[in-house]
Amino acid sequence: MGISELSDVIGEAAPGAISSGPPHRYRGKVLAVDASIFLHQFDSAMPDLYNRHGENISVLKGFFYRTAFMLENGIKPVYVFDGKPPHLKHRKNEAKGQRTSSSASTGPKVRKDLEEMLTHLGVPFIQAPSEAEATCAALVAAGVAWGTVTEDMDALPFGSTRLIRNLKATVKQEVKEYDLQKILTALKMNRYQFVDLCILLGCDYCETIRGIGRKKALSMIQKHGNIEGILRAVKSDCVPQDFPYQETRKLLLEPDVAVLGEDDLRWKEIDKENLIRFLCYEKFLKKKDVMKKLEKIRLGNAAPSKKKKRKLPAAPSNQPRIDNIFPNTKSRRTEQVRRTRQSTDSQFVPRSFNLAVSMFIYIVTLCPFHCSACIVYTSPFSLYTGRSPEDTSPQAVTDAEQELTPAMDPLDYSVHFMNLIFFINRDFLIYFSSSFFCLSSSVVLGNDR
Repeated sequence: MGISELSDVIGEAAPGAISSGPPHRYRGKVLAVDASIFLHQFDSAMPDLYNRHGENISVLKGFFYRTAFMLENGIKPVYVFDGKPPHLKHRKNEAKGQRTSSSASTGPKVRKDLEEMLTHLGVPFIQAPSEAEATCAALVAAGVAWGTVTEDMDALPFGSTRLIRNLKATVKQEVKEYDLQKILTALKMNRYQFVDLCILLGCDYCETIRGIGRKKALSMIQKHGNIEGILRAVKSDCVPQDFPYQETRKLLLEPDVAVLGEDDLRWKEIDKENLIRFLCYEKFLKKKDVMKKLEKIRLGNAAPSKKKKRKLPAAPSNQPRIDNIFPNTKSRRTEQVRRTRQSTDSQFVPRSFNLAVSMFIYIVTLCPFHCSACIVYTSPFSLYTGRSPEDTSPQAVTDAEQELTPAMDPLDYSVHFMNLIFFINRDFLIYFSSSFFCLSSSVVLGNDR
């Protein structure tokens, strides 16, 4: 259960002690993970998933995905499993009519499967003698781990200097980190007073004083200093009959933790062959999903995230702009083309003037030649003899007609007419070709008027 409403008290009285960020901010850091929290989350939140042997593998699958997520972000997890719960927890649960028992999905068989999977992944795990959060806090206090990964706030009264929450297999949700030293500074109390505050708020080991909420508990601890002073200030009927606050205080300040050896925190390479054999061929997880996660782990360790470059401060106003020192080449080239077009526009006349000049040349030179050719070729004398008669007397004309009569062949007339058409078309082709060349050259040079 943790400490009731402790996160609300910190959020209201010490918001500066809470920081958030992406999971990869812990790349290269050792994090002590409370395994019982993951077991409870996967057992309660995930739907049951049975393999072909009838085994519920939902917890195993969720544990593998969560561990792979941390490994691909460069985090070095150390899992701590719960041991025997303290007798105070048993006594409180019995008083409420509750009993601490593990379900089938979190029983010894599942625990054995998790340990085998972590062994193949090369991730170390520790068996705590009692509460897992206490051993995690001891690892952090000793400098072995950076922080404690758990959702229960009781890692802070156990002495963990950093508490990390929301470390889930998603990059969209930011991770929250609670700094114990900043909390104590903001609340203006020492660790002993902070432990008494947690007892008043409500923990797993004793009941709370009736009529004291989170705001009143904080103000009374700041005023009286400890629970003994508060008990003298409140009515006796508000205090529960079974209120072992002194035992609870000792349990939080001096918990039973695991003693670690040199080989207990040693990370190894992933045994890919045995991991696939165990997950895919014994527990029947999808091989495609397992291989995809292993590939993400390999890529995450091979290419760590790049650090963002720090933005430089803005330059003062008297400093010259970079555009003035190194002008934009593309803009300069565009301006040069524009100026060239302006200069070439003044060197060339409009198209209408070119067309008028071409028509004038045609009228002066080619048009008279074409007219004279038509007259000559269409004359009945020049069409067949190529010359005009010199004598125009009636007798001479009669003789000429008799002389030309055999030559009056329609085919000859057609040939001469076709010659006339050919010469006229040739002259027109030359004219229009020269005119088209003048017009196209004006377009290429930029004269588009």
